[in-house]
Amino acid sequence: ERRALDFDALGTVTLFLTIAPFLVAVNQVPHLGLAAPSVGGLLAASVAFLALFLYVESRAKAPILALGLFRDAGFTGANISNFLFFVAHAALTFLVRFLLIRGMGYAPISAGLVVTTVPVMRIIVAPAAGVLADRIGSAIPWGVGLALMAAGLAALSLLTASAGLADIVWRLMVVGTGAALFEPPNNSVIMGAVPQERLGTASAVVATGRQIGQSVGLAVTSAVFVGRQTWHVAALARSGVDPAEAAVRALV
Repeated sequence: ERRALDFDALGTVTLFLTIAPFLVAVNQVPHLGLAAPSVGGLLAASVAFLALFLYVESRAKAPILALGLFRDAGFTGANISNFLFFVAHAALTFLVRFLLIRGMGYAPISAGLVVTTVPVMRIIVAPAAGVLADRIGSAIPWGVGLALMAAGLAALSLLTASAGLADIVWRLMVVGTGAALFEPPNNSVIMGAVPQERLGTASAVVATGRQIGQSVGLAVTSAVFVGRQTWHVAALARSGVDPAEAAVRALV
């Protein structure tokens, strides 16, 4: 006997209508500014549809997102961490390319090879991080990973235009190691906090947090980057620095 599966069509539509205007809005912030009417309208629409989505899901027979999962502090905290991790990761991948190509004069292909340091370190370290988390629990690798990533990002902020390849690579290695130590334990906490029949939902929440985190990270980073670069160009110009040199120094 075949049994019909329940599909949360209304929840799917309202979730799409929540996420789509939000992502469009955050990606327009660097170009139009946060105060632009179109950005504000999109954000307001996203909030309205979010309220509708939560209402629909609270009454759905087979919700696309079981809201009860967020009553678990571990599940909620790990998903927030996942979101913030990808905000930072997006900032890194976006800014390092500008630094290498426009600030330090690297060819695009050379800059691309340098940036692969982070994913290479994740490939190398992540399996060991998963085994370590299984043996001693997720808390220590999770915390050490975030600390290393923060330290690597802080070290990258101290680079100058005269920095050598080794100066850049070891910092990216620290960031990549931190990311590899953080991600497997964090995902393990998320998956371990839900019943087996909700593993698909938990996996989708992780993927959604990743995509939204990256979009928010790019939007925030772009806005800060453009604003600070403009400020530094003006300050250097007032100091009598040559415009071409000022552009490079302001970028770095």
